[in-house]
Amino acid sequence: MKRLFNLAVAAVLATLVSACGARTVNLPGGSDAYTALATVTEPTAGEQYRIGLGDTLRVNVFQEPDISLSDAVVDADGNVTIPLIGDVKATGLTNRGLSEDIATRLRRYLVNPQVTVAVTRAVSYRVFVEGDVNKPGAYALQGDVSLIGALAMAEGLTDVADTRQVLIFRTVEGKRYGAKFDLNAIRGGESADPGIRPQDVVIVGTSSSKQWIKNLIQLSPVLGSVFIALNQN
Repeated sequence: MKRLFNLAVAAVLATLVSACGARTVNLPGGSDAYTALATVTEPTAGEQYRIGLGDTLRVNVFQEPDISLSDAVVDADGNVTIPLIGDVKATGLTNRGLSEDIATRLRRYLVNPQVTVAVTRAVSYRVFVEGDVNKPGAYALQGDVSLIGALAMAEGLTDVADTRQVLIFRTVEGKRYGAKFDLNAIRGGESADPGIRPQDVVIVGTSSSKQWIKNLIQLSPVLGSVFIALNQN
């Protein structure tokens, strides 16, 4: 009786799991995933970092220490405050672009000002990792980071994550691109580990079958009492 009951339970669980397979996301996958992001994976020739909100800048005005700044923070309006000239729009500009703008404004007060700008802390240089990871959030990018590296920043996947449904979304010039990657194939060396760019969004999907198994395990004390009652009959 006990053996038959256990076999029946196993059959029911198998049916539930098979009926609740992982949901698939309708985005390019496999080799098409790399093709979908190919034109926006690497910076174009001559592309430079553009200043963002919260970045910390070092602004040096040659031979003008009273005007120079060592830790100017770009405020919520995208401005940096410079002595003599006040707020200057910084977001969206390269270091050189902002240097030239500041120098132009300073010509009202100085003769041929020479200005250099450097980003000392790039807060806006981030990747956003969401979904079934252990620690979702925004993470600063330091140097080149791959998809696996971004997931490691989020302390890995949860036990119900779908390793076949790892999505990357990227926005370039107002257009959003997306692709789906198989983490198992990447870990196994069958597929390349795609590079991550600033402001990318990585989303790890949920495996419905794993979630069902987890739910059933969490219910095991209740199911256990049912097993005992039925086996005593």
